[in-house]
Amino acid sequence: MRRPRPAVLLALPMLLVISATGQLVSGDTPPAMRSALVGDGTPAGRTQFVLLGFDATPGPEPRVEDSGFHYIFESINRHRAAGRPPNSFTLFISTGLLQLQPGRRRHTEEERAFEGGLPRNQPVIGYARNLSALQARAANIRELSARGVEIGSHAVRHAHGLHFDEATWRAELADHQRISDLLSLPRPLGFRAPFLEYNEAMYTALAAHGTRYDASRPGMRTWPTRHASGIWLFSIPSVVVPGGRRALFFDDNLRELLLPLAHASGKTGRDAERHIDDEYYEAGMAEFQERYRGERAPFLISGHGNFRGGILRLMRHVCGLPDVRCATFSEAAAYLDAHPELAGR
Repeated sequence: MRRPRPAVLLALPMLLVISATGQLVSGDTPPAMRSALVGDGTPAGRTQFVLLGFDATPGPEPRVEDSGFHYIFESINRHRAAGRPPNSFTLFISTGLLQLQPGRRRHTEEERAFEGGLPRNQPVIGYARNLSALQARAANIRELSARGVEIGSHAVRHAHGLHFDEATWRAELADHQRISDLLSLPRPLGFRAPFLEYNEAMYTALAAHGTRYDASRPGMRTWPTRHASGIWLFSIPSVVVPGGRRALFFDDNLRELLLPLAHASGKTGRDAERHIDDEYYEAGMAEFQERYRGERAPFLISGHGNFRGGILRLMRHVCGLPDVRCATFSEAAAYLDAHPELAGR
């Protein structure tokens, strides 16, 4: 079987490592999404949520078994237990890739509606090549949504937002919604900040926009908590890597950390890639098992949709377990709304 082609990637976040002290250092739910969630409220009987969230705006892709996000949807449902609701995931899309560069004379009246409305003072991603290209992207996103994939927001420009004020965040959210409405995309209920750079102004803007959850923060092994604004905060976990350090469990971030370790052990080429895949799988499974044996706090598998062997193996394994629910973030937020006593446990 051919390896799935990589999804369209957005910019890679900075390499993040968690120190032994836990400090971070540089280096309304739509009816179609409601699920028959199981669990009797005790850790042993409670559903273990696994939340797959990818920061990517998929391009046109054929619905074949070995390609892109349709492949992932089919893959995580292949061994689903009979009677269980379908597994799914969340895509955090940037609508900058669904816009046209403004000011071009060749633009028709229809095209001008899709011109970018925000300054590109931090041009991390570009514009769509033409109207047909962005419409093809949007058609694929709508098709994925129809299958049960949640579409969240990854803002517009994919700019560094650490120092954005509330007005700038509001402009990002409003322009994202403008393009989504033009292309009949679902209204996003959740958000992940580009580069995982968030601030208090962002949460004020998100709450005013009606956002239900955010998935931008690194965090430890507990159930999500509510921000003062009322937004649920889902945290990207850290995992233990060789040498005892903890690193953010984010596909490309982790690979950047594991690659030099593989080279240091004398592995190169395919041997190094297999080593990285094995380390990714083992680190993810270890963290998953700690949560599963404890309070069953949601386990996030995050990245840009660069589906190498390790992440594929991990997703197929955990999503096939009988008391595990690979769900969208909105489904997990709805569960937390019904079980607020779990917050922070």
